[in-house]
Amino acid sequence: MAAVGTLASGVGHEINNPLAFIISNLNYVTGEVRDLTKRDEESERWQEVVLGDETRLGQVFLHLLVNAAQAIPEGRAEHNEVRVTTRRDERGYAVIEVSDTGVGISSEVLPRIFEPFFTTKPVGEGTGLGLSICHTHLQAMGGDIQVRSEPGRGTAFTVTLPPCAWSRTPSIPTKVGVAL
Repeated sequence: MAAVGTLASGVGHEINNPLAFIISNLNYVTGEVRDLTKRDEESERWQEVVLGDETRLGQVFLHLLVNAAQAIPEGRAEHNEVRVTTRRDERGYAVIEVSDTGVGISSEVLPRIFEPFFTTKPVGEGTGLGLSICHTHLQAMGGDIQVRSEPGRGTAFTVTLPPCAWSRTPSIPTKVGVAL
């Protein structure tokens, strides 16, 4: 019983550490996306940078963070990083980049990474659906995802999401002519 308890404790510890890292980064990304909101003083309109499904966006960024963490080889943690940056582009779109200093993606594999069921992981360790689902979710929200990678130097996924604007005062519906 003591051996099983020790094993369970060790497994729990090994799972909890990466999850804590991922959750803290996911909270950061969520906060940064929310901070990309602004008020246009002249028109008295609020502009929300992103209109989308919060759950699906959470899935997208969680997957990108997990992939980034898994791409970093074990050891020498001080030489590796996963970075999340946010900004607005010239069109007002939200741009969120998740980058890592991991192993990178080869030029042979790169064109296929968004294909459903494509994976470089051994059998039983990955379904190959994560990036495909991310791509589908983002396109459904009017967004996009791009990737840059250099083997041995790391990978950067750039998510672009369109802004959503609405008036502070409700709009008055216009009548549509109806033939009698």
